[in-house]
Amino acid sequence: MEEYIVQPKVQVAFVGDVVQIHCRISENWRKEGSTMPPAYILNNTLYLFNVSLAHTGIYTCFKTEKKSFSAEVLVGGMPTSIFIYL
Repeated sequence: MEEYIVQPKVQVAFVGDVVQIHCRISENWRKEGSTMPPAYILNNTLYLFNVSLAHTGIYTCFKTEKKSFSAEVLVGGMPTSIFIYL
């Protein structure tokens, strides 16, 4: 079943989190057309450490140009300071 080749299909993370996306068919990953550095990939799983808003986007694993599967990463910011007014 092709819908289970990339898991999860959509991942929501906060700034500073670690994101993992697994692909059953390949260790080849791209983010919106750019090849990912090999240091981010282990056993067909893409790891994004200490994510920032710049990590938001579509990540695609591919076996060939015609056989590829995508997942979306959405990163939301968290407040760096909390102010309490009395």
